[in-house]
Amino acid sequence: MEIHIIRHGPKEIVEAHTTGREASLDDSLRYVIHDYAKKLSENLTEDIEVDSLALSRNYKTAEIIADELRDTGMKVNGPTIDDRLGAFVGENGEMNLLSPDLPKIWGDAEKNYQNVAGVAKEDRGMYAWAEYGLDRAEGGISLRELACRMGQYVLETIEKDLDTVVAISNSGFIEPFMYVTLDMIEQLDKTAVEYFFETDGAVRPLEGITITSYDGETVEMTLPNGETIQFSKDVLREQVESLEESEEMFDQTGEGVECSGD
Repeated sequence: MEIHIIRHGPKEIVEAHTTGREASLDDSLRYVIHDYAKKLSENLTEDIEVDSLALSRNYKTAEIIADELRDTGMKVNGPTIDDRLGAFVGENGEMNLLSPDLPKIWGDAEKNYQNVAGVAKEDRGMYAWAEYGLDRAEGGISLRELACRMGQYVLETIEKDLDTVVAISNSGFIEPFMYVTLDMIEQLDKTAVEYFFETDGAVRPLEGITITSYDGETVEMTLPNGETIQFSKDVLREQVESLEESEEMFDQTGEGVECSGD
């Protein structure tokens, strides 16, 4: 089983994000999504599922990929919406689970770009989130909790009787899952900023991570930079347990708890 969790296709340029929902797909670059799906089909078998966030640019990316794969004769399920692929939930992704501060921080970083050594301009929003940290949660869930939601999605998905799943997420949502998972594997107390640099910044359109599950307890995660990390499914189970504890605490008190692998 392979799960390809990727960023949506190229989007229109907006002056700056305020909610994260503004931009649509760039119609002039939709061919890039078709090309991605054609290349992907060269290594796929027939049992394929396509999942997506409800956000328009994600779902349209998923539709193009699913249709392109079907055109090659493959049997494809979906696109199916799964809110655990990111923070935009509900109909058309109208609700953002994250702290209201985060979209503003991302937008300000893009609009008021300042040169930071080793940080490309297009990566400045994700870098600002890494600086903000994985565990702050003011009026919403933390980036660590967001990562644990994706961990729950991954754990449930790798148990399905499928060969391949293509899941359409966003930059800002894939990276925290990488950082939290790497932190739980390495146990070195690195910061999100350190992982930002180690994983080559923000995820580019139609790039992301590949999760490979073999029989038994071994999982591999291939990062955008090509590095492959092996780990136990227990890492994902710990993420799910932490998420459930956080949700239970929120139900009782209205406040979340840190979602960690400790």
